Amino acid sequence: MSEDEYKKNTSAEHQSLTDLISRRDRLKNAIMKSNSVTEVEVGGNKMTVSQVIEYKKIIEYKQKLLQRLKYQRQQVVIDVELHKQKVQSKIDDNIKVICGKDTKPDENVIKSVSDGITKGDPIEVFDPLGLDKIIKELETEIEDFKANVDYVLSESNALTVITV
Repeated sequence: MSEDEYKKNTSAEHQSLTDLISRRDRLKNAIMKSNSVTEVEVGGNKMTVSQVIEYKKIIEYKQKLLQRLKYQRQQVVIDVELHKQKVQSKIDDNIKVICGKDTKPDENVIKSVSDGITKGDPIEVFDPLGLDKIIKELETEIEDFKANVDYVLSESNALTVITV
């Protein structure tokens, strides 16, 4: 190959690469512009395509929050049940001590002991946020979004015309 041919081929390949990079840049800019103005509806909310794409990341955070809230609620339920068992055990032990092992306890004695121990060792779940409602709302939001987002974005991409 002559020096001139090599120079011509090298220049042509370089120009081809430069043109491809330029075309990609124009295409990406056109897509970004389109995504910032094209509106779609996902889960009952109107958003631009750009917002929907970003919201996919937000949904991941909301899923982690939902998992954490469910875990914490479950821990509270377990703690309450363990406490109830502990209180019931105290009641049973006190009734055995008061009435003896062989005697059937009187209902008044059972009620008196139960009320006294329960009042002395109460348990109450304090839920200032209304956790069950928040969990239900998060589940609905996440499910609605995830069920529709890919379809909505695919439909928008199929219908959107970009001029480069």
